[in-house]
Amino acid sequence: LYIADFLWCIPYRNLNDSRVRLGVQLQEVESGVKVVMVQPDSAAAKAGIQPGDLVKIIDDRPVQNSQDVQYAVLGKKPGDYSHLTLVRGERELAVEVLFDAPTKEESPSGGKK
Repeated sequence: LYIADFLWCIPYRNLNDSRVRLGVQLQEVESGVKVVMVQPDSAAAKAGIQPGDLVKIIDDRPVQNSQDVQYAVLGKKPGDYSHLTLVRGERELAVEVLFDAPTKEESPSGGKK
């Protein structure tokens, strides 16, 4: 017997990828983590997050680098919320983000079967 005798091939396009995405590109700057791009129609865009915003807190945890944001989003499922504290200009804002299921364009197969 070989290890391959116990393996099955599952086409990648058939996997159900239910990971959620915030939909931002982040840059670490001296003052924290800055949003440099917001993907249209993303959870971030729907919540009103804008390029230039500084992410200070996500779900009651201070954000020191972009990995902190990635880690917080990693544990979310479609329908979950995150609460972010942002700094926009001189103002501090509280934002609630609702995570949707990934669209076909965001899924690993790009919506192709």
